[in-house]
Amino acid sequence: MKIYRFYFTDIDKPIAIESMTKYSARIKLQEIIPTLEAKGYFLENLCRESVEEMLDGVTEKIINSQKMIWQNNKWTKK
Repeated sequence: MKIYRFYFTDIDKPIAIESMTKYSARIKLQEIIPTLEAKGYFLENLCRESVEEMLDGVTEKIINSQKMIWQNNKWTKK
């Protein structure tokens, strides 16, 4: 699993998508972008993207106010 971050012109916060491949991340981006157009996100303004590998026991995020950690190819409570 990887984290794909998509950056848009004149918007500070990128869109982050967890996906196995770049292709599936782009499909997910195309699916959600219509819901974000009111905030200024348009595919035409996509200017950069990056990819991060999730490290087992290191990568963390917050899901529903609960701190989670990536372990054994899934998110678990920390």
